[in-house]
Amino acid sequence: MIVNGVASAIPATLFLFFAADRLQLGDMSGQFLIQYFGAAAASMPLWRAAAASFGEARAWAAGMLLAAAVFVWAFGLGAGASIAFGVICLLSGLALGADLALPPALLAGVIGAAGHAGWREAAYFGVWNWGVQMTLALAAGIALPLLAWLGYVPGAGGRQQRAGSSLRAAAVRTQIAGRRHVVARAPASLLTTKD
Repeated sequence: MIVNGVASAIPATLFLFFAADRLQLGDMSGQFLIQYFGAAAASMPLWRAAAASFGEARAWAAGMLLAAAVFVWAFGLGAGASIAFGVICLLSGLALGADLALPPALLAGVIGAAGHAGWREAAYFGVWNWGVQMTLALAAGIALPLLAWLGYVPGAGGRQQRAGSSLRAAAVRTQIAGRRHVVARAPASLLTTKD
């Protein structure tokens, strides 16, 4: 949970910087965010249907792999790539729907399998939500100081070639590496049998 959460949260933390300084599209940030979160909300029923057909763990793994596969294209984007980044926001938003819909369902299954349904849900979901908040804090605590150390200054735009490349690398590579790590470390039984 922590690795996947940080892999998602670092690009989210850097999103506005990436849109404004790398793509020079800061005025379109709101539109990109609407596309991203709108696609996530719209895709949640599709991910639940995929979970019913293929199992929750396999559907979630597919969502993580989709997020990594889509986000890799952001690495090559340059200034003004509004259409390409819009497509990336739309498709990665579809993948976000899996992150929103499926982990709570998996946790509910864990609670039931442990025999704690009906009396321990609050403890489980409390720890889960604490973990989610920790990933956000870790993402900001890792990404922002690292970028500052690399010389990135928000708002400096194209004047910082090396630092802009660091921003791009941090936003893209953490998403891909983190998602691949989670899927690679998943127990094979989760990915080969239907839940």
